[in-house]
Amino acid sequence: MKFILQNIDSVKLSQFIKQIEDGLIQGELKNLSDIKDYIAFSFDRTKHKQYFNKLGECFSISNIIIRDKLSSNRFEVALYFAHNIFCGYVFSSPVQDRRHITDYLVDISLINEGKIGENEFESIKQLFSNEELERINKNDIYSSNINGVLYYHIKELDDGNFIGINIDNNIYKISHDPFEVILLERNNLINILK
Repeated sequence: MKFILQNIDSVKLSQFIKQIEDGLIQGELKNLSDIKDYIAFSFDRTKHKQYFNKLGECFSISNIIIRDKLSSNRFEVALYFAHNIFCGYVFSSPVQDRRHITDYLVDISLINEGKIGENEFESIKQLFSNEELERINKNDIYSSNINGVLYYHIKELDDGNFIGINIDNNIYKISHDPFEVILLERNNLINILK
């Protein structure tokens, strides 16, 4: 991913190159999002705490085109960022195909930056008290379909785990290693958001 970030001339993205060089990213995780083919990163916990900013912007950069010089295959890539962390990506082709690319061109002429969360925030803001709304970053809100249930991410925890809420106004701690969805007391949300 570093080679893609290096091809996008942006001061904003240089911080994410530093994260990669610093060893923040430890691995890749699949099937943790309702975004088709999304690959999430797992993180070094100490470094995640160092870089994480709960008020940080949540955005994606899409329409990045990678061309394999040898095969002329073309891949579209979207990158995802949240809370000052480079958190994952999507390739338009199967993951195994892109691993063989050693000589490539990156085309950023059509890239698009999009905000994450603002629309989904509007669809669930009625679930929260005024005090809770003051503590929620609307950029944090996105939906994840996990085992057929739609959860809205409302607070990032360490190493990709998060606090979620469903449309029935129940809150959960959702972790991936080990995978667990734990129902929490709804009245404790305000304390969790502090």
